[in-house]
Amino acid sequence: MDAGLAKTPAWKPEAGAEGCKANPSLSVEKGVTMEEQVKAALENVRPNLQADGGDVEFVSVNEEGVVSVRLTGACGHCPMSQMTLKMGIENYLKKEIPQVKEVVRVE
Repeated sequence: MDAGLAKTPAWKPEAGAEGCKANPSLSVEKGVTMEEQVKAALENVRPNLQADGGDVEFVSVNEEGVVSVRLTGACGHCPMSQMTLKMGIENYLKKEIPQVKEVVRVE
């Protein structure tokens, strides 16, 4: 897909978090790190992005709950990538993992 033709975010905000497959294993469990929870949640988000030629890579999560990700492929230079990041990825992660406070993009 030509990213220059993308007029809407890869993430369909109107679908909400329900657009991803529910993953009950994301609930806070003893012995499961926040990094493991975030990585599992991102696996649910990835098919939505990949459908439009993009992807998301986990970079890090800090103790304040800030998750850093890298958008790649068509998402790396799409004009709607900030909306995809905040309205899609961040909202989904916050819903699934209450400790997540923000998702930021790194290059």
